[in-house]
Amino acid sequence: MEHDNDVRYAPQHEGNAFVLLLEDRRTFADFVAAFAPTGALTPRLRFDGAALLKRKYITETLREGEHDVLWRVPLANGDLFVFLLVEHQSSVDHAMPLRLSFYMNAVWHEHYSAASVEVRRSSAFRVPPILPLVLYTGEEPWTGATRLAEVIAASDDLEGLLPDFRFRVLNFLDLGDADFSVPDNLACALLHVVWALMKGLPGAEFARIFDRLRPFWGLREVELLGAVLYHYACAEGRRDMAERLHEVLRPKEVLMSNPEVVRKRFWEVWADEGREEGRVEGRVEGEAEGEARKESQLRREQLDAINAFFARKGLPWDAYAKDVEGLPTHREATDFLVDLATAADTCAFLKQRLGH
Repeated sequence: MEHDNDVRYAPQHEGNAFVLLLEDRRTFADFVAAFAPTGALTPRLRFDGAALLKRKYITETLREGEHDVLWRVPLANGDLFVFLLVEHQSSVDHAMPLRLSFYMNAVWHEHYSAASVEVRRSSAFRVPPILPLVLYTGEEPWTGATRLAEVIAASDDLEGLLPDFRFRVLNFLDLGDADFSVPDNLACALLHVVWALMKGLPGAEFARIFDRLRPFWGLREVELLGAVLYHYACAEGRRDMAERLHEVLRPKEVLMSNPEVVRKRFWEVWADEGREEGRVEGRVEGEAEGEARKESQLRREQLDAINAFFARKGLPWDAYAKDVEGLPTHREATDFLVDLATAADTCAFLKQRLGH
Protein backbone atom coordinates (compact mmCIF):
# COMPACT_ATOMS: atom_id res chain seq x y z
CA MET A 1 0.00 0.00 0.00
CA GLU A 2 1.33 3.44 -0.86
CA HIS A 3 1.62 6.10 1.81
CA ASP A 4 1.25 9.72 0.85
CA ASN A 5 1.87 11.05 4.35
CA ASP A 6 5.18 12.87 4.72
CA VAL A 7 6.19 11.87 8.23
CA ARG A 8 7.92 14.71 10.02
CA TYR A 9 8.93 15.06 13.62
CA ALA A 10 7.09 18.30 14.30
CA PRO A 11 7.44 19.76 17.82
CA GLN A 12 3.93 18.67 18.79
CA HIS A 13 4.84 15.07 18.02
CA GLU A 14 7.63 15.16 20.56
CA GLY A 15 4.86 15.77 23.08
CA ASN A 16 2.26 13.46 21.57
CA ALA A 17 3.58 10.40 19.86
CA PHE A 18 0.08 8.90 19.61
CA VAL A 19 -0.87 11.64 17.15
CA LEU A 20 2.12 10.82 14.95
CA LEU A 21 1.24 7.14 14.95
CA LEU A 22 -2.43 7.72 14.08
CA GLU A 23 -1.62 10.14 11.26
CA ASP A 24 -0.09 7.29 9.25
CA ARG A 25 -2.53 5.53 6.94
CA ARG A 26 -1.61 1.94 7.77
CA THR A 27 -1.35 2.36 11.51
CA PHE A 28 -4.62 4.29 11.63
CA ALA A 29 -6.42 1.61 9.59
CA ASP A 30 -5.03 -1.06 11.89
CA PHE A 31 -6.00 0.99 14.96
CA VAL A 32 -9.60 1.30 13.71
CA ALA A 33 -9.76 -2.43 12.96
CA ALA A 34 -8.58 -3.32 16.46
CA PHE A 35 -10.02 -0.63 18.71
CA ALA A 36 -12.64 1.61 17.06
CA PRO A 37 -16.36 0.76 17.37
CA THR A 38 -17.29 0.81 13.68
CA GLY A 39 -19.22 -2.47 13.82
CA ALA A 40 -20.84 -3.62 10.58
CA LEU A 41 -19.37 -0.58 8.82
CA THR A 42 -15.80 -1.90 9.14
CA PRO A 43 -15.69 -4.05 5.95
CA ARG A 44 -16.88 -1.08 3.87
CA LEU A 45 -14.18 1.35 5.01
CA ARG A 46 -11.72 1.99 2.16
CA PHE A 47 -8.55 3.27 3.78
CA ASP A 48 -6.67 3.18 0.48
CA GLY A 49 -8.75 6.23 -0.51
CA ALA A 50 -8.75 7.89 2.91
CA ALA A 51 -7.53 11.47 3.39
CA LEU A 52 -5.97 12.88 6.54
CA LEU A 53 -7.28 16.37 7.33
CA LYS A 54 -4.43 18.30 8.92
CA ARG A 55 -6.20 20.32 11.59
CA LYS A 56 -7.92 22.59 9.07
CA TYR A 57 -10.94 22.81 11.36
CA ILE A 58 -8.99 23.98 14.41
CA THR A 59 -10.09 27.39 15.63
CA GLU A 60 -8.64 29.47 18.44
CA THR A 61 -11.33 28.03 20.71
CA LEU A 62 -10.07 24.52 19.98
CA ARG A 63 -6.37 25.39 19.92
CA GLU A 64 -5.75 23.83 23.34
CA GLY A 65 -6.98 20.47 22.09
CA GLU A 66 -4.63 19.88 19.16
CA HIS A 67 -4.26 16.19 19.93
CA ASP A 68 -6.92 15.19 17.45
CA VAL A 69 -6.67 13.07 14.30
CA LEU A 70 -9.38 13.39 11.64
CA TRP A 71 -9.64 11.09 8.62
CA ARG A 72 -12.14 11.21 5.75
CA VAL A 73 -12.75 7.60 4.76
CA PRO A 74 -14.84 6.62 1.71
CA LEU A 75 -17.18 3.65 1.82
CA ALA A 76 -17.16 0.81 -0.69
CA ASN A 77 -20.12 0.37 -3.04
CA GLY A 78 -21.22 3.97 -3.03
CA ASP A 79 -20.31 7.65 -2.98
CA LEU A 80 -20.71 8.04 0.79
CA PHE A 81 -17.89 8.64 3.23
CA VAL A 82 -17.48 8.99 6.99
CA PHE A 83 -15.21 11.06 9.20
CA LEU A 84 -13.31 9.16 11.89
CA LEU A 85 -12.21 11.48 14.69
CA VAL A 86 -9.80 10.34 17.41
CA GLU A 87 -8.96 12.69 20.27
CA HIS A 88 -6.02 11.73 22.49
CA GLN A 89 -6.35 12.69 26.15
CA SER A 90 -3.82 12.02 28.90
CA SER A 91 -6.07 13.59 31.56
CA VAL A 92 -9.82 13.75 32.15
CA ASP A 93 -11.55 16.69 30.45
CA HIS A 94 -15.08 17.14 31.76
CA ALA A 95 -15.91 19.43 28.84
CA MET A 96 -15.00 16.80 26.25
CA PRO A 97 -18.57 16.44 24.84
CA LEU A 98 -18.62 20.18 24.17
CA ARG A 99 -15.16 20.18 22.60
CA LEU A 100 -16.11 17.31 20.30
CA SER A 101 -19.38 19.01 19.38
CA PHE A 102 -17.49 22.22 18.46
CA TYR A 103 -15.17 20.22 16.25
CA MET A 104 -17.93 18.20 14.61
CA ASN A 105 -20.03 21.32 13.98
CA ALA A 106 -17.03 22.98 12.32
CA VAL A 107 -16.73 20.03 9.91
CA TRP A 108 -20.46 20.09 9.16
CA HIS A 109 -20.47 23.87 8.77
CA GLU A 110 -17.88 23.63 6.01
CA HIS A 111 -19.99 21.09 4.14
CA TYR A 112 -23.08 23.24 4.60
CA SER A 113 -21.29 26.36 3.38
CA ALA A 114 -19.84 24.57 0.35
CA ALA A 115 -23.28 23.48 -0.90
CA SER A 116 -25.45 25.75 -3.01
CA VAL A 117 -28.54 27.34 -1.54
CA GLU A 118 -30.73 25.04 -3.62
CA VAL A 119 -28.93 21.91 -2.37
CA ARG A 120 -28.99 23.06 1.26
CA ARG A 121 -32.76 23.66 1.11
CA SER A 122 -33.61 20.38 -0.58
CA SER A 123 -35.01 17.45 1.38
CA ALA A 124 -32.12 15.29 0.15
CA PHE A 125 -29.38 17.43 1.74
CA ARG A 126 -27.27 15.54 4.28
CA VAL A 127 -23.97 16.09 6.07
CA PRO A 128 -21.45 13.25 6.43
CA PRO A 129 -21.40 11.13 9.60
CA ILE A 130 -18.62 11.74 12.13
CA LEU A 131 -17.63 8.93 14.47
CA PRO A 132 -15.72 10.29 17.50
CA LEU A 133 -13.46 8.28 19.79
CA VAL A 134 -11.45 9.50 22.78
CA LEU A 135 -8.17 7.62 23.28
CA TYR A 136 -7.51 8.09 27.00
CA THR A 137 -4.05 7.24 28.37
CA GLY A 138 -4.36 8.65 31.90
CA GLU A 139 -3.65 6.54 34.96
CA GLU A 140 -6.86 7.48 36.78
CA PRO A 141 -10.24 6.16 35.54
CA TRP A 142 -12.13 8.34 33.07
CA THR A 143 -14.76 10.17 35.13
CA GLY A 144 -15.78 12.72 32.51
CA ALA A 145 -19.08 12.84 30.65
CA THR A 146 -19.50 10.78 27.49
CA ARG A 147 -22.79 12.38 26.35
CA LEU A 148 -23.50 15.95 25.32
CA ALA A 149 -26.67 16.06 27.45
CA GLU A 150 -24.53 15.44 30.57
CA VAL A 151 -22.83 18.84 30.26
CA ILE A 152 -26.03 20.82 29.67
CA ALA A 153 -27.63 22.39 32.74
CA ALA A 154 -31.13 20.93 32.79
CA SER A 155 -33.84 19.68 35.10
CA ASP A 156 -35.52 16.29 34.95
CA ASP A 157 -38.47 17.62 32.95
CA LEU A 158 -36.08 18.33 30.04
CA GLU A 159 -35.09 14.66 29.78
CA GLY A 160 -35.44 13.53 26.17
CA LEU A 161 -35.83 17.07 24.86
CA LEU A 162 -32.16 18.00 24.64
CA PRO A 163 -29.88 17.50 21.62
CA ASP A 164 -27.51 14.70 22.40
CA PHE A 165 -24.77 12.42 21.12
CA ARG A 166 -22.52 9.85 22.77
CA PHE A 167 -18.88 9.04 22.20
CA ARG A 168 -16.75 6.10 23.24
CA VAL A 169 -13.71 6.34 25.51
CA LEU A 170 -10.93 3.83 24.93
CA ASN A 171 -9.20 3.46 28.31
CA PHE A 172 -5.74 2.54 27.09
CA LEU A 173 -4.23 1.42 30.39
CA ASP A 174 -7.28 -0.74 31.13
CA LEU A 175 -6.54 -2.87 28.07
CA GLY A 176 -5.12 -6.32 28.65
CA ASP A 177 -2.42 -8.31 26.91
CA ALA A 178 -5.00 -10.12 24.78
CA ASP A 179 -6.41 -6.85 23.40
CA PHE A 180 -3.22 -6.37 21.36
CA SER A 181 -3.16 -9.85 19.84
CA VAL A 182 -4.79 -9.03 16.47
CA PRO A 183 -2.67 -10.81 13.80
CA ASP A 184 -0.67 -8.74 11.30
CA ASN A 185 -1.77 -5.51 12.98
CA LEU A 186 1.00 -2.92 13.18
CA ALA A 187 -0.94 -0.56 15.45
CA CYS A 188 -1.49 -3.35 17.96
CA ALA A 189 2.21 -4.25 17.92
CA LEU A 190 3.32 -0.64 18.41
CA LEU A 191 0.73 0.23 21.02
CA HIS A 192 1.45 -2.97 22.91
CA VAL A 193 5.02 -1.79 23.46
CA VAL A 194 3.85 1.67 24.52
CA TRP A 195 1.37 0.00 26.88
CA ALA A 196 4.14 -2.16 28.35
CA LEU A 197 6.33 0.89 28.92
CA MET A 198 3.52 2.85 30.57
CA LYS A 199 2.57 -0.17 32.69
CA GLY A 200 6.17 -0.54 33.86
CA LEU A 201 6.31 -4.24 33.02
CA PRO A 202 9.48 -6.08 34.05
CA GLY A 203 12.23 -6.78 31.54
CA ALA A 204 11.25 -10.32 30.57
CA GLU A 205 7.64 -9.34 29.89
CA PHE A 206 8.75 -6.29 27.97
CA ALA A 207 11.14 -8.35 25.85
CA ARG A 208 8.33 -10.76 24.93
CA ILE A 209 6.09 -7.90 23.82
CA PHE A 210 8.89 -6.09 22.00
CA ASP A 211 9.72 -9.25 20.04
CA ARG A 212 6.24 -9.12 18.48
CA LEU A 213 7.43 -6.15 16.45
CA ARG A 214 10.00 -8.17 14.54
CA PRO A 215 7.71 -9.06 11.58
CA PHE A 216 7.20 -5.34 10.91
CA TRP A 217 10.82 -4.13 10.89
CA GLY A 218 11.03 -4.00 7.11
CA LEU A 219 8.13 -1.56 6.82
CA ARG A 220 8.29 2.17 6.23
CA GLU A 221 6.38 2.60 9.50
CA VAL A 222 9.57 1.77 11.34
CA GLU A 223 9.89 5.58 11.43
CA LEU A 224 6.82 5.63 13.63
CA LEU A 225 8.18 2.77 15.69
CA GLY A 226 11.31 4.77 16.39
CA ALA A 227 9.53 8.00 17.21
CA VAL A 228 6.84 6.47 19.39
CA LEU A 229 9.01 4.05 21.32
CA TYR A 230 11.91 6.41 21.94
CA HIS A 231 9.44 9.00 23.16
CA TYR A 232 7.73 6.73 25.64
CA ALA A 233 10.89 5.02 26.83
CA CYS A 234 12.20 8.47 27.75
CA ALA A 235 8.90 9.82 29.05
CA GLU A 236 8.39 6.84 31.33
CA GLY A 237 11.94 7.01 32.65
CA ARG A 238 12.57 3.37 31.70
CA ARG A 239 16.27 3.57 31.00
CA ASP A 240 16.60 -0.21 31.07
CA MET A 241 13.93 -0.58 28.39
CA ALA A 242 15.17 2.40 26.40
CA GLU A 243 18.63 0.88 26.14
CA ARG A 244 17.10 -2.32 24.79
CA LEU A 245 15.20 -0.25 22.22
CA HIS A 246 18.37 1.65 21.41
CA GLU A 247 20.39 -1.44 20.61
CA VAL A 248 17.75 -2.92 18.30
CA LEU A 249 16.26 0.16 16.69
CA ARG A 250 19.24 2.40 16.11
CA PRO A 251 20.44 0.34 13.11
CA LYS A 252 17.09 1.20 11.51
CA GLU A 253 17.95 4.90 11.70
CA VAL A 254 18.74 4.98 7.98
CA LEU A 255 15.00 4.65 7.37
CA MET A 256 14.11 7.61 9.57
CA SER A 257 13.38 10.97 7.97
CA ASN A 258 15.04 12.93 10.77
CA PRO A 259 17.40 10.79 12.87
CA GLU A 260 18.80 13.78 14.74
CA VAL A 261 15.45 14.30 16.45
CA VAL A 262 15.43 10.68 17.58
CA ARG A 263 18.95 11.06 18.93
CA LYS A 264 17.86 14.17 20.82
CA ARG A 265 14.77 12.50 22.26
CA PHE A 266 16.62 9.40 23.36
CA TRP A 267 19.83 10.76 24.84
CA GLU A 268 19.21 14.35 25.86
CA VAL A 269 16.22 13.63 28.06
CA TRP A 270 18.52 12.09 30.63
CA ALA A 271 21.31 14.55 29.91
CA ASP A 272 18.91 17.46 30.50
CA GLU A 273 17.65 15.84 33.69
CA GLY A 274 21.22 15.39 34.79
CA ARG A 275 22.07 19.01 34.12
CA GLU A 276 18.97 20.13 36.01
CA GLU A 277 19.90 17.95 38.99
CA GLY A 278 23.36 19.43 38.83
CA ARG A 279 21.92 22.94 38.95
CA VAL A 280 19.83 22.03 42.00
CA GLU A 281 22.85 20.57 43.76
CA GLY A 282 24.87 23.59 42.72
CA ARG A 283 22.58 25.96 44.56
CA VAL A 284 23.27 24.01 47.74
CA GLU A 285 26.89 22.95 47.40
CA GLY A 286 28.23 25.26 44.73
CA GLU A 287 27.06 25.22 41.16
CA ALA A 288 30.40 24.34 39.56
CA GLU A 289 30.96 21.41 41.92
CA GLY A 290 27.46 20.03 41.30
CA GLU A 291 27.79 20.34 37.52
CA ALA A 292 31.19 18.64 37.57
CA ARG A 293 29.91 15.76 39.69
CA LYS A 294 26.91 15.26 37.44
CA GLU A 295 29.07 15.38 34.30
CA SER A 296 31.35 12.74 35.83
CA GLN A 297 28.38 10.54 36.70
CA LEU A 298 26.86 10.83 33.22
CA ARG A 299 30.22 10.14 31.60
CA ARG A 300 30.71 7.05 33.77
CA GLU A 301 27.26 5.75 32.85
CA GLN A 302 28.01 6.12 29.15
CA LEU A 303 31.39 4.41 29.45
CA ASP A 304 29.68 1.52 31.26
CA ALA A 305 27.10 1.38 28.46
CA ILE A 306 29.88 1.16 25.87
CA ASN A 307 31.53 -1.62 27.88
CA ALA A 308 28.22 -3.50 28.01
CA PHE A 309 27.76 -3.04 24.25
CA PHE A 310 31.20 -4.55 23.63
CA ALA A 311 30.26 -7.54 25.79
CA ARG A 312 26.93 -8.09 24.01
CA LYS A 313 28.55 -7.93 20.59
CA GLY A 314 31.62 -9.99 21.49
CA LEU A 315 33.98 -7.12 20.69
CA PRO A 316 37.56 -7.06 22.12
CA TRP A 317 37.12 -4.66 25.04
CA ASP A 318 40.71 -5.03 26.30
CA ALA A 319 42.06 -3.80 22.96
CA TYR A 320 40.05 -0.58 23.10
CA ALA A 321 39.42 0.00 26.82
CA LYS A 322 42.11 2.66 27.11
CA ASP A 323 40.75 4.61 24.13
CA VAL A 324 37.17 4.44 25.42
CA GLU A 325 38.12 5.40 28.96
CA GLY A 326 39.93 8.40 27.45
CA LEU A 327 36.70 9.94 26.10
CA PRO A 328 36.65 13.20 28.08
CA THR A 329 32.91 14.05 28.31
CA HIS A 330 29.61 12.20 28.52
CA ARG A 331 28.51 13.81 25.26
CA GLU A 332 31.54 12.47 23.39
CA ALA A 333 30.97 9.06 24.97
CA THR A 334 27.32 9.24 23.93
CA ASP A 335 28.19 10.13 20.34
CA PHE A 336 30.75 7.33 20.23
CA LEU A 337 28.17 4.76 21.39
CA VAL A 338 25.55 6.01 18.94
CA ASP A 339 28.01 5.84 16.05
CA LEU A 340 29.25 2.41 17.15
CA ALA A 341 25.72 1.00 17.51
CA THR A 342 24.71 2.21 14.05
CA ALA A 343 27.87 1.19 12.21
CA ALA A 344 27.37 -1.41 9.48
CA ASP A 345 30.70 -3.02 10.40
CA THR A 346 31.66 -2.39 14.04
CA CYS A 347 35.20 -3.76 13.71
CA ALA A 348 35.92 -1.55 10.71
CA PHE A 349 34.44 1.42 12.55
CA LEU A 350 36.66 0.85 15.60
CA LYS A 351 39.77 0.53 13.44
CA GLN A 352 38.94 3.70 11.53
CA ARG A 353 37.89 5.74 14.59
CA LEU A 354 40.61 4.62 17.01
CA GLY A 355 43.39 3.86 14.53
CA HIS A 356 44.12 0.27 15.47
